[in-house]
Amino acid sequence: MSVCYNVHVPKTADIILVEYSLNDVPNTGDIPFDNSVRRPFERLLRKLLSYPNKPAVLLLNAYTWFQKQVFQRPDGLYYTGSDREFHELATYYQ
Repeated sequence: MSVCYNVHVPKTADIILVEYSLNDVPNTGDIPFDNSVRRPFERLLRKLLSYPNKPAVLLLNAYTWFQKQVFQRPDGLYYTGSDREFHELATYYQ
């Protein structure tokens, strides 16, 4: 998404909603935020926040409770999914 964001989001936007959890994978066990999963997401946030109108960027996320079969992790553990890392990025970029 960080490649084609400028086609889908107008430069004059005042508020931007970002929902990235549908096709996102949980923490891969790599170094947090320094991996091929989180770097593109953070790059997208930085690009959107640098728009001329300084838009409010709101992150929406659906908590992934039932993912045991897909990602082979226990259901409902907050720290094994992408949710915690999304929250940390949201806090960092305010």
